[in-house]
Amino acid sequence: MPHIRIEYSSNIEEHHDIQQFVDAIHQAAIDTGIFPLAGIRTRTEPRDVYAVADRQPNHAFLAIEVRIGPGRTDEELQTLLHSVIDTASAQLSLVDSPLAVALSTEITLIDASLRINRNGVAAALDENA
Repeated sequence: MPHIRIEYSSNIEEHHDIQQFVDAIHQAAIDTGIFPLAGIRTRTEPRDVYAVADRQPNHAFLAIEVRIGPGRTDEELQTLLHSVIDTASAQLSLVDSPLAVALSTEITLIDASLRINRNGVAAALDENA
């Protein structure tokens, strides 16, 4: 794991390539080296109905939640957190963007006793190795 959920206001799509954004965040998680490749999943949740601050059309939001299982050190968690938000900032080019983006990222730890996982991707990656 991690499972990375990217929720964003749909006006971001007018100025940014969402697939490129997903690919960059996904690669940032891989590059930390703290997760098995077969466990990393990145997906988006665009929001067509939203309100940001005073509802100006150039205001946007993008929130990234990284859900992971236990077993990482605080240093690893901080590395992941900063890698994700730095990559997101670079992808959005916040300084040059016509949008004022409220950007956030957080890590949620999953209670392993309350999770069941069956992953056929790991076996497929092993077969292709």
